[in-house]
Amino acid sequence: MAMRPEFIESTAGKIADELARRGISPDQRVMITIEPDDWLARALSPGHGPKAGATRTSIA
Repeated sequence: MAMRPEFIESTAGKIADELARRGISPDQRVMITIEPDDWLARALSPGHGPKAGATRTSIA
C-alpha cells in the first residue's frame, strides 16, 4: 500500500531528528520544500502580489 504524502513543519537543524522519530530510514528518499518565514507578507506586499484586475487567464 502506498503511503500518503505528509507535511512536516520543522527547522533545518531538527528535520533529521523528526524524520528518524517518524521511522523514516536515512536511505529513504524524501522531498523537502524550503519556504521563507515571511513568504505571505512578501506575497501580499505592494509590487510583489498579483496586479489589480489580473485574472488567472491573464497571468498565464
